[in-house]
Amino acid sequence: MWKTIADSYRKQIITQKTHEIAEVLYESSFRNEPIGLLTGRLGVILFLYQYWLWSKNEKYYEKVIELLSESIVFLRINNNMNSFCNGVAGLVWCLKYFEEHDVIEGSVQEVMNEISPSLYLQMIDLMKSGKYDFLNGALGIALCCYKIESESQLLDDLINEMQRVSIKMDEGIAWFSTMSQKDIIHKVINLSLSHGLSGIISLFCKICHVSNVLPLLRESTKYLVSKQQDNTIYTSCFPSILSDTVNYRNSRLAWCYGDLGIAVSLLKASRALNDQDYQDIATRVLISCSERRDVKKEFVVDAGICHGSAGIAHIFNRVYQNSENYTFKEAALYWVDDCIRKSDFNDGLAGYKVWRRDGWITKTGLLEGIAGIGLMLISTISDLEPDWDECIMLS
Repeated sequence: MWKTIADSYRKQIITQKTHEIAEVLYESSFRNEPIGLLTGRLGVILFLYQYWLWSKNEKYYEKVIELLSESIVFLRINNNMNSFCNGVAGLVWCLKYFEEHDVIEGSVQEVMNEISPSLYLQMIDLMKSGKYDFLNGALGIALCCYKIESESQLLDDLINEMQRVSIKMDEGIAWFSTMSQKDIIHKVINLSLSHGLSGIISLFCKICHVSNVLPLLRESTKYLVSKQQDNTIYTSCFPSILSDTVNYRNSRLAWCYGDLGIAVSLLKASRALNDQDYQDIATRVLISCSERRDVKKEFVVDAGICHGSAGIAHIFNRVYQNSENYTFKEAALYWVDDCIRKSDFNDGLAGYKVWRRDGWITKTGLLEGIAGIGLMLISTISDLEPDWDECIMLS
Protein backbone atom coordinates (compact mmCIF):
# COMPACT_ATOMS: atom_id res chain seq x y z
CA MET A 1 0.00 0.00 0.00
CA TRP A 2 1.35 3.40 -1.00
CA LYS A 3 2.05 5.80 1.88
CA THR A 4 2.37 9.55 2.04
CA ILE A 5 5.90 10.62 2.97
CA ALA A 6 5.48 14.35 3.59
CA ASP A 7 5.09 15.63 7.13
CA SER A 8 2.41 18.23 7.88
CA TYR A 9 4.71 21.20 7.22
CA ARG A 10 5.94 19.86 3.88
CA LYS A 11 2.42 18.75 2.94
CA GLN A 12 1.14 22.31 3.20
CA ILE A 13 3.91 23.62 0.91
CA ILE A 14 3.63 20.76 -1.57
CA THR A 15 -0.16 21.06 -1.70
CA GLN A 16 0.07 24.75 -2.55
CA LYS A 17 2.63 24.13 -5.29
CA THR A 18 0.56 21.27 -6.73
CA HIS A 19 -2.50 23.55 -6.87
CA GLU A 20 -0.44 26.16 -8.72
CA ILE A 21 0.71 23.60 -11.30
CA ALA A 22 -2.84 22.31 -11.79
CA GLU A 23 -4.24 25.78 -12.38
CA VAL A 24 -1.49 26.70 -14.85
CA LEU A 25 -2.08 23.50 -16.84
CA TYR A 26 -5.86 23.83 -16.71
CA GLU A 27 -5.69 27.34 -18.16
CA SER A 28 -3.06 26.49 -20.79
CA SER A 29 -3.85 26.18 -24.48
CA PHE A 30 -2.37 23.07 -26.07
CA ARG A 31 -3.20 23.85 -29.70
CA ASN A 32 0.46 24.25 -30.60
CA GLU A 33 1.77 21.64 -28.18
CA PRO A 34 3.00 18.26 -29.47
CA ILE A 35 0.82 15.25 -28.71
CA GLY A 36 3.62 13.28 -27.01
CA LEU A 37 3.15 11.26 -23.85
CA LEU A 38 6.46 12.35 -22.36
CA THR A 39 6.97 15.63 -24.21
CA GLY A 40 3.49 17.02 -24.85
CA ARG A 41 -0.16 17.16 -23.92
CA LEU A 42 -0.64 13.47 -23.02
CA GLY A 43 1.65 13.88 -20.01
CA VAL A 44 -0.43 16.88 -18.99
CA ILE A 45 -3.57 14.73 -19.23
CA LEU A 46 -1.99 12.15 -16.91
CA PHE A 47 -1.26 14.87 -14.37
CA LEU A 48 -4.74 16.39 -14.58
CA TYR A 49 -6.26 12.93 -14.05
CA GLN A 50 -4.09 12.20 -11.01
CA TYR A 51 -4.85 15.66 -9.68
CA TRP A 52 -8.59 15.01 -10.07
CA LEU A 53 -8.28 11.66 -8.25
CA TRP A 54 -6.58 13.45 -5.38
CA SER A 55 -8.53 16.73 -5.26
CA LYS A 56 -11.97 15.48 -6.48
CA ASN A 57 -12.42 18.78 -8.33
CA GLU A 58 -14.64 17.82 -11.27
CA LYS A 59 -13.47 20.57 -13.60
CA TYR A 60 -10.15 18.76 -13.98
CA TYR A 61 -11.88 15.51 -14.96
CA GLU A 62 -13.85 17.40 -17.59
CA LYS A 63 -10.57 18.80 -18.93
CA VAL A 64 -9.13 15.28 -19.10
CA ILE A 65 -12.09 14.09 -21.23
CA GLU A 66 -11.80 17.12 -23.51
CA LEU A 67 -8.07 16.63 -24.13
CA LEU A 68 -8.39 12.86 -24.54
CA SER A 69 -11.07 13.30 -27.20
CA GLU A 70 -8.81 15.66 -29.12
CA SER A 71 -5.95 13.17 -28.83
CA ILE A 72 -7.99 10.31 -30.29
CA VAL A 73 -8.88 12.48 -33.28
CA PHE A 74 -5.20 13.33 -33.67
CA LEU A 75 -4.26 9.64 -33.68
CA ARG A 76 -6.62 8.82 -36.54
CA ILE A 77 -5.19 11.51 -38.81
CA ASN A 78 -1.54 11.66 -37.69
CA ASN A 79 0.03 8.25 -37.14
CA ASN A 80 3.36 8.62 -38.92
CA MET A 81 5.51 9.15 -35.82
CA ASN A 82 5.67 5.97 -33.76
CA SER A 83 8.01 6.63 -30.81
CA PHE A 84 6.94 6.15 -27.20
CA CYS A 85 8.27 9.53 -26.13
CA ASN A 86 6.42 11.74 -28.59
CA GLY A 87 4.50 9.56 -31.03
CA VAL A 88 1.79 6.97 -31.56
CA ALA A 89 3.24 4.29 -29.25
CA GLY A 90 3.01 6.65 -26.29
CA LEU A 91 -0.49 7.72 -27.27
CA VAL A 92 -1.70 4.11 -27.46
CA TRP A 93 -0.14 3.38 -24.04
CA CYS A 94 -1.96 6.41 -22.64
CA LEU A 95 -5.31 5.41 -24.14
CA LYS A 96 -4.95 1.91 -22.73
CA TYR A 97 -4.12 3.38 -19.32
CA PHE A 98 -7.33 5.41 -19.34
CA GLU A 99 -9.34 2.45 -20.61
CA GLU A 100 -8.08 0.41 -17.64
CA HIS A 101 -9.18 3.23 -15.33
CA ASP A 102 -12.67 3.39 -16.93
CA VAL A 103 -12.13 6.94 -18.17
CA ILE A 104 -12.76 6.14 -21.83
CA GLU A 105 -15.32 3.73 -23.25
CA GLY A 106 -14.74 1.19 -25.98
CA SER A 107 -11.65 -0.86 -26.73
CA VAL A 108 -8.27 0.56 -27.56
CA GLN A 109 -7.73 -2.70 -29.41
CA GLU A 110 -9.75 -1.35 -32.34
CA VAL A 111 -7.34 1.56 -32.63
CA MET A 112 -4.38 -0.76 -32.20
CA ASN A 113 -5.58 -2.98 -35.04
CA GLU A 114 -5.48 0.03 -37.34
CA ILE A 115 -1.93 1.05 -36.55
CA SER A 116 -0.14 -2.16 -35.50
CA PRO A 117 1.21 -2.92 -39.00
CA SER A 118 3.03 0.42 -39.14
CA LEU A 119 4.22 0.02 -35.53
CA TYR A 120 5.59 -3.41 -36.35
CA LEU A 121 7.50 -2.22 -39.41
CA GLN A 122 8.88 0.78 -37.54
CA MET A 123 10.04 -1.39 -34.64
CA ILE A 124 11.92 -3.78 -36.93
CA ASP A 125 13.50 -0.91 -38.88
CA LEU A 126 14.64 0.70 -35.63
CA MET A 127 16.14 -2.57 -34.44
CA LYS A 128 18.04 -3.11 -37.67
CA SER A 129 19.53 0.38 -37.43
CA GLY A 130 20.57 -0.15 -33.79
CA LYS A 131 17.95 2.24 -32.37
CA TYR A 132 16.53 0.09 -29.60
CA ASP A 133 16.25 2.65 -26.80
CA PHE A 134 13.13 3.20 -24.72
CA LEU A 135 12.38 6.87 -25.39
CA ASN A 136 12.74 7.00 -29.16
CA GLY A 137 13.47 3.46 -30.33
CA ALA A 138 12.13 -0.06 -30.60
CA LEU A 139 11.71 -0.74 -26.88
CA GLY A 140 9.17 2.04 -26.43
CA ILE A 141 7.03 0.49 -29.16
CA ALA A 142 7.41 -2.88 -27.42
CA LEU A 143 6.17 -1.41 -24.12
CA CYS A 144 3.13 -0.07 -25.94
CA CYS A 145 2.42 -3.52 -27.38
CA TYR A 146 2.87 -5.15 -23.97
CA LYS A 147 0.31 -2.73 -22.58
CA ILE A 148 -2.19 -3.77 -25.25
CA GLU A 149 -1.58 -7.44 -24.28
CA SER A 150 -2.38 -8.86 -27.69
CA GLU A 151 0.68 -8.28 -29.85
CA SER A 152 2.61 -11.39 -28.79
CA GLN A 153 3.98 -11.96 -32.28
CA LEU A 154 5.45 -8.48 -32.33
CA LEU A 155 7.13 -9.09 -28.97
CA ASP A 156 8.45 -12.47 -30.12
CA ASP A 157 9.94 -10.84 -33.21
CA LEU A 158 11.51 -8.16 -31.04
CA ILE A 159 13.19 -10.79 -28.87
CA ASN A 160 14.42 -12.73 -31.90
CA GLU A 161 15.91 -9.59 -33.40
CA MET A 162 17.48 -8.60 -30.06
CA GLN A 163 19.06 -12.04 -29.89
CA ARG A 164 20.39 -11.74 -33.44
CA VAL A 165 22.04 -8.32 -32.97
CA SER A 166 23.35 -8.87 -29.43
CA ILE A 167 27.06 -8.70 -28.68
CA LYS A 168 28.12 -11.88 -26.93
CA MET A 169 31.02 -11.53 -24.48
CA ASP A 170 32.50 -13.44 -21.57
CA GLU A 171 30.71 -11.08 -19.17
CA GLY A 172 27.32 -11.62 -20.82
CA ILE A 173 25.53 -9.84 -23.64
CA ALA A 174 24.84 -6.21 -24.55
CA TRP A 175 23.89 -4.08 -27.54
CA PHE A 176 25.74 -1.37 -29.43
CA SER A 177 24.28 2.04 -30.00
CA THR A 178 25.78 5.21 -31.42
CA MET A 179 26.43 8.67 -30.04
CA SER A 180 27.74 11.83 -31.62
CA GLN A 181 30.49 13.88 -30.05
CA LYS A 182 32.02 16.84 -31.87
CA ASP A 183 30.41 15.64 -35.12
CA ILE A 184 32.05 12.21 -34.77
CA ILE A 185 29.83 9.13 -34.49
CA HIS A 186 31.03 6.66 -31.85
CA LYS A 187 29.88 3.08 -31.32
CA VAL A 188 29.14 2.66 -27.61
CA ILE A 189 27.36 0.49 -25.06
CA ASN A 190 24.92 2.73 -23.25
CA LEU A 191 23.97 1.55 -19.73
CA SER A 192 21.20 4.08 -19.06
CA LEU A 193 17.50 3.60 -18.35
CA SER A 194 16.37 6.11 -20.96
CA HIS A 195 18.46 5.03 -23.92
CA GLY A 196 20.42 1.91 -23.00
CA LEU A 197 20.91 -1.42 -21.31
CA SER A 198 18.99 -0.65 -18.11
CA GLY A 199 15.95 0.20 -20.21
CA ILE A 200 16.34 -3.08 -22.11
CA ILE A 201 16.56 -5.07 -18.89
CA SER A 202 13.50 -3.27 -17.46
CA LEU A 203 11.50 -4.06 -20.59
CA PHE A 204 12.63 -7.71 -20.48
CA CYS A 205 11.39 -7.92 -16.89
CA LYS A 206 8.02 -6.54 -18.02
CA ILE A 207 7.48 -9.08 -20.78
CA CYS A 208 9.19 -12.16 -19.30
CA HIS A 209 5.85 -13.85 -18.53
CA VAL A 210 4.57 -13.47 -22.10
CA SER A 211 7.76 -14.07 -24.05
CA ASN A 212 10.79 -16.36 -23.96
CA VAL A 213 13.14 -13.62 -22.89
CA LEU A 214 14.68 -15.04 -19.70
CA PRO A 215 17.97 -16.15 -21.35
CA LEU A 216 18.51 -12.62 -22.70
CA LEU A 217 17.51 -11.09 -19.37
CA ARG A 218 19.90 -13.33 -17.46
CA GLU A 219 22.90 -12.63 -19.72
CA SER A 220 22.31 -8.88 -20.08
CA THR A 221 21.94 -8.43 -16.30
CA LYS A 222 25.11 -10.43 -15.81
CA TYR A 223 26.90 -8.06 -18.17
CA LEU A 224 25.53 -4.95 -16.47
CA VAL A 225 26.65 -6.10 -13.02
CA SER A 226 30.13 -6.84 -14.36
CA LYS A 227 30.57 -3.12 -15.11
CA GLN A 228 30.55 -1.96 -11.50
CA GLN A 229 33.39 0.40 -10.68
CA ASP A 230 35.04 1.83 -7.57
CA ASN A 231 32.96 4.82 -6.52
CA THR A 232 35.77 6.08 -4.31
CA ILE A 233 37.69 6.73 -7.53
CA TYR A 234 34.74 7.73 -9.71
CA THR A 235 31.62 9.68 -8.72
CA SER A 236 29.32 6.74 -9.49
CA CYS A 237 29.09 2.98 -9.01
CA PHE A 238 28.62 2.43 -12.76
CA PRO A 239 29.72 4.32 -15.85
CA SER A 240 26.92 5.70 -17.98
CA ILE A 241 28.47 4.80 -21.34
CA LEU A 242 31.17 2.30 -22.30
CA SER A 243 33.41 3.04 -25.25
CA ASP A 244 36.99 2.76 -26.41
CA THR A 245 36.91 6.33 -27.72
CA VAL A 246 34.87 8.40 -25.23
CA ASN A 247 34.98 8.45 -21.43
CA TYR A 248 31.76 8.56 -19.41
CA ARG A 249 32.97 6.91 -16.22
CA ASN A 250 31.50 9.60 -13.97
CA SER A 251 27.72 9.61 -14.34
CA ARG A 252 25.19 12.12 -13.07
CA LEU A 253 22.42 11.56 -10.54
CA ALA A 254 19.18 11.45 -12.55
CA TRP A 255 16.37 9.31 -13.92
CA CYS A 256 17.72 9.35 -17.46
CA TYR A 257 21.38 8.41 -16.93
CA GLY A 258 23.41 7.03 -14.08
CA ASP A 259 23.24 4.78 -11.05
CA LEU A 260 19.58 5.37 -10.12
CA GLY A 261 18.15 3.93 -13.33
CA ILE A 262 20.66 1.08 -13.24
CA ALA A 263 19.66 0.22 -9.67
CA VAL A 264 15.96 0.25 -10.60
CA SER A 265 16.62 -2.23 -13.43
CA LEU A 266 18.63 -4.48 -11.12
CA LEU A 267 15.80 -4.53 -8.57
CA LYS A 268 13.42 -5.64 -11.30
CA ALA A 269 15.86 -8.27 -12.55
CA SER A 270 16.32 -9.62 -9.02
CA ARG A 271 12.58 -10.31 -8.83
CA ALA A 272 12.25 -11.71 -12.35
CA LEU A 273 15.29 -13.99 -11.93
CA ASN A 274 14.79 -14.66 -8.21
CA ASP A 275 18.36 -13.55 -7.56
CA GLN A 276 19.08 -12.01 -4.15
CA ASP A 277 22.58 -10.92 -5.20
CA TYR A 278 21.14 -8.46 -7.70
CA GLN A 279 18.87 -6.99 -5.04
CA ASP A 280 21.82 -6.59 -2.67
CA ILE A 281 23.87 -4.83 -5.36
CA ALA A 282 20.97 -2.51 -6.22
CA THR A 283 20.46 -1.64 -2.55
CA ARG A 284 24.15 -0.78 -2.10
CA VAL A 285 24.05 1.43 -5.18
CA LEU A 286 20.91 3.20 -3.99
CA ILE A 287 22.43 3.83 -0.55
CA SER A 288 25.48 5.32 -2.28
CA CYS A 289 23.17 7.50 -4.39
CA SER A 290 21.32 8.68 -1.28
CA GLU A 291 24.57 10.25 -0.07
CA ARG A 292 25.13 12.24 -3.28
CA ARG A 293 23.57 15.63 -2.51
CA ASP A 294 25.79 18.25 -4.12
CA VAL A 295 23.46 19.66 -6.76
CA LYS A 296 26.32 21.21 -8.75
CA LYS A 297 28.49 18.12 -8.71
CA GLU A 298 25.51 15.93 -9.68
CA PHE A 299 24.34 18.34 -12.43
CA VAL A 300 20.88 18.71 -10.88
CA VAL A 301 20.25 22.09 -12.48
CA ASP A 302 16.46 22.06 -12.84
CA ALA A 303 13.49 20.27 -11.29
CA GLY A 304 12.07 17.95 -13.98
CA ILE A 305 11.65 14.19 -14.06
CA CYS A 306 14.26 13.50 -16.73
CA HIS A 307 17.43 14.96 -15.24
CA GLY A 308 16.18 17.04 -12.33
CA SER A 309 15.24 16.74 -8.69
CA ALA A 310 11.69 15.45 -9.32
CA GLY A 311 12.97 12.33 -11.04
CA ILE A 312 15.46 11.64 -8.27
CA ALA A 313 12.82 12.19 -5.58
CA HIS A 314 10.32 9.88 -7.26
CA ILE A 315 12.80 7.03 -7.69
CA PHE A 316 13.77 7.22 -4.01
CA ASN A 317 10.10 7.40 -3.00
CA ARG A 318 9.25 4.32 -5.05
CA VAL A 319 12.14 2.23 -3.72
CA TYR A 320 11.22 3.36 -0.19
CA GLN A 321 7.62 2.23 -0.70
CA ASN A 322 8.86 -1.19 -1.86
CA SER A 323 11.55 -1.62 0.80
CA GLU A 324 10.47 0.55 3.77
CA ASN A 325 14.13 1.52 4.09
CA TYR A 326 14.02 4.95 5.73
CA THR A 327 17.31 5.95 4.13
CA PHE A 328 15.41 6.15 0.85
CA LYS A 329 12.48 8.06 2.37
CA GLU A 330 14.87 10.64 3.77
CA ALA A 331 16.65 10.93 0.41
CA ALA A 332 13.30 11.34 -1.38
CA LEU A 333 12.32 14.19 0.94
CA TYR A 334 15.69 15.90 0.45
CA TRP A 335 15.11 16.01 -3.31
CA VAL A 336 11.45 17.01 -2.88
CA ASP A 337 12.67 20.02 -0.89
CA ASP A 338 15.20 20.79 -3.64
CA CYS A 339 12.43 20.55 -6.23
CA ILE A 340 10.31 23.07 -4.33
CA ARG A 341 13.29 25.43 -3.98
CA LYS A 342 13.78 25.39 -7.73
CA SER A 343 10.36 27.01 -8.37
CA ASP A 344 11.88 30.47 -8.11
CA PHE A 345 11.38 31.96 -11.58
CA ASN A 346 9.00 34.92 -11.73
CA ASP A 347 8.36 34.19 -15.41
CA GLY A 348 8.25 30.40 -15.01
CA LEU A 349 5.28 28.03 -15.06
CA ALA A 350 4.28 27.77 -11.40
CA GLY A 351 7.80 29.11 -10.86
CA TYR A 352 9.59 26.42 -12.90
CA LYS A 353 11.87 26.52 -15.92
CA VAL A 354 14.02 23.95 -17.71
CA TRP A 355 17.71 24.48 -18.42
CA ARG A 356 19.03 24.29 -21.98
CA ARG A 357 22.56 25.02 -23.13
CA ASP A 358 21.35 28.27 -24.65
CA GLY A 359 19.29 29.32 -21.63
CA TRP A 360 16.14 28.72 -19.57
CA ILE A 361 12.81 27.77 -21.17
CA THR A 362 9.35 26.73 -19.94
CA LYS A 363 7.90 23.25 -20.45
CA THR A 364 4.50 21.77 -19.58
CA GLY A 365 5.18 18.06 -20.27
CA LEU A 366 5.84 15.00 -18.15
CA LEU A 367 9.51 14.35 -18.81
CA GLU A 368 10.95 17.82 -18.34
CA GLY A 369 8.04 20.07 -17.47
CA ILE A 370 5.61 20.89 -14.71
CA ALA A 371 3.26 17.96 -15.40
CA GLY A 372 5.98 15.53 -14.32
CA ILE A 373 6.89 17.67 -11.33
CA GLY A 374 3.24 17.77 -10.30
CA LEU A 375 2.87 13.99 -10.63
CA MET A 376 5.86 13.48 -8.36
CA LEU A 377 4.53 15.97 -5.80
CA ILE A 378 1.12 14.27 -5.64
CA SER A 379 2.84 10.94 -4.94
CA THR A 380 4.40 12.42 -1.78
CA ILE A 381 1.14 13.67 -0.25
CA SER A 382 -1.31 11.03 -1.46
CA ASP A 383 -1.89 7.34 -0.77
CA LEU A 384 -2.72 6.76 -4.46
CA GLU A 385 -0.39 4.28 -6.14
CA PRO A 386 1.41 6.27 -8.90
CA ASP A 387 0.85 3.64 -11.57
CA TRP A 388 1.42 6.32 -14.20
CA ASP A 389 5.16 5.80 -13.72
CA GLU A 390 5.10 2.66 -15.85
CA CYS A 391 5.53 5.11 -18.70
CA ILE A 392 8.98 6.02 -17.36
CA MET A 393 9.89 2.37 -16.62
CA LEU A 394 9.60 2.62 -12.84
CA SER A 395 6.66 0.24 -12.27
